[in-house]
Amino acid sequence: MSIAALVIVVPIWWARSVRTHRDAAEIERARAEALSRVAELDRRAAITTERQRLARDLHDVVAGHLSSIAIQSEAALRLRDSDPDRALTVLESVRSGSVAALQEMQSMVRLLRSDDTDDEITTAGRLADLEPLTASARAAGTSVRIDGRPPADLDAEVDLTAYRIVQETLTNAVKHAPGRPVALRFDDADGRLGIEVVNPIGDPDTPDPSPARGAGHGLRNIAERAAAVGGHARSGRDGNEWRTYVQLPIAKRSTT
Repeated sequence: MSIAALVIVVPIWWARSVRTHRDAAEIERARAEALSRVAELDRRAAITTERQRLARDLHDVVAGHLSSIAIQSEAALRLRDSDPDRALTVLESVRSGSVAALQEMQSMVRLLRSDDTDDEITTAGRLADLEPLTASARAAGTSVRIDGRPPADLDAEVDLTAYRIVQETLTNAVKHAPGRPVALRFDDADGRLGIEVVNPIGDPDTPDPSPARGAGHGLRNIAERAAAVGGHARSGRDGNEWRTYVQLPIAKRSTT
């Protein structure tokens, strides 16, 4: 009787064991495939993020400087006969901007060739280094008034983000509203750094050029840069003014 039971039970147990192992193998295979798909999606997302970062940096470094150089060169040509001294001052600013652009491009190339990401924060300006940006705008005929001062010990990433945003807003003002004054205001409250840039663009009913009429890369870069560090930005026409307002978290630099 026991032998008959074994003859019946053992094959059933064996079949169930084989099926259990087969099911486990299929589950493990499906899990491996899922992990592989996740890894591939992560890789693609990382590549996309890096491409977007590089596109923003190239736009800021190349487009910003070249736009400024083009505007200043035009001003120098216009002033060469009527005010040669002023034209010379503008040309000096053109040279300074060209050198700065080359230095930033060289820094970007070094970053792309290096595996050490710690050098990234030293490759561009900080809010404490706004003078070259404001001097370039003034050389192009755009006066810049600065109200308030940002904190001196901002986290490097936030500091660089704020610098790039100010750079882009000044470039837009010089390009789309040449010769019109720019007001740049900083404030810090409730753990946030506020940056407001305002410049006149003409009567609301007059179809004057404004940043909104461009390709929009600069405005998109401003919003993306702010969001990347946990902040936000908004830009738009307010009556006869173009206004950009940005809020960034105030993350202090680590002392350790």
